Amino acid sequence: MIAQSAEWRDADGHIRPFQLHRDLGDLATLIEAAFGSELRDARSHIVRDMRQMAPMGPLLLAAGAVVAPFAGFVWIEGGRLVGNVSYGREAGGVATCSISNVAVMPECRRRGIASRLLDRTLEYLHQHGCRRVYLEVWADNKAAKSLYRRRGFAVYNTVHEQLLHRHN
Repeated sequence: MIAQSAEWRDADGHIRPFQLHRDLGDLATLIEAAFGSELRDARSHIVRDMRQMAPMGPLLLAAGAVVAPFAGFVWIEGGRLVGNVSYGREAGGVATCSISNVAVMPECRRRGIASRLLDRTLEYLHQHGCRRVYLEVWADNKAAKSLYRRRGFAVYNTVHEQLLHRHN
């Protein structure tokens, strides 16, 4: 269980497991800062939904014990959540996992936070039986693609997308 993982301290901040009841509102802020334009283009309401759920802290704590809708690690710096990597396990087994929301606040980027979060996540997944990890990245996100290549990821598939505008 991820809640039993030790907190990792670093000179600049620390990594700890994501806590749904405590971190959801701050994660919404981070996701909006990191992916806002893509979310708006897709007309996604995920940030709004996360903010609406966040005040339900104690209920989320109880729900988290039964169902883990968000799992991952966060980077805390100066008491503020500034980075996140989320992961999930594929249905039907623990051997394949996915990584999502590799995100760092814009003002904290280029300092190795995403690298350390990703390394911690990959180590955790390996220790817990995951043997294959996949993730998605935008084709124009050169920094992320470089990070993933340095960690041994390779292009497996390419998805082509077209945004269709609504006709009134």
